[in-house]
Amino acid sequence: MNMELGFEETFPIAYIDKEYVDLLAKQQSISNYINTASKIYVDTEKNCFSVESFKEKGKLFAEFVEIVYEYLPKLAIDSEKGVTITKFAIYLPKSRQLLYVNAGTRVFIVEAFGRSVYPLVLEGEKVSEHDKIFYIVTNKFEIRAVRAEAKGIVVYVGDVLDQSENKMMAVIVGEENVIRFSRCD
Repeated sequence: MNMELGFEETFPIAYIDKEYVDLLAKQQSISNYINTASKIYVDTEKNCFSVESFKEKGKLFAEFVEIVYEYLPKLAIDSEKGVTITKFAIYLPKSRQLLYVNAGTRVFIVEAFGRSVYPLVLEGEKVSEHDKIFYIVTNKFEIRAVRAEAKGIVVYVGDVLDQSENKMMAVIVGEENVIRFSRCD
């Protein structure tokens, strides 16, 4: 797991609201999924983030804790209702941006499974309805495309854990509900 939000990283890093992590810790053992040593702090008024705690005019900004990336859907999204349970953020090392999504936000989940699954989109990309999200290779070695059913910003693309077959998931959020943060100066 990332400790200093290094720019040499190439894979996205997931963070969820620290208050929610504290609540979950009381209900279940989540110590295997979180890295309490890796935190970010966000300023939703200035749309920026920092790896160090900071105050401005006595206001302490929201604190987020790093989690194992593949556990983001399990911990932060109610897949049956299609809404986020808590605030979360995805750090994109290549663009040095943070994608921020509030709790209670509507999400669209695209799942793909087969002999092999290949994602065609990355986090932070804008997609339209019917855009190809995954290619799958079936057990008959046929190639199929899995398409988006909604337009928005892709905030998550990853493997679905606890599955015996190859399965991946993409989470799409309406563009108006994704805030792009840059580093605070």
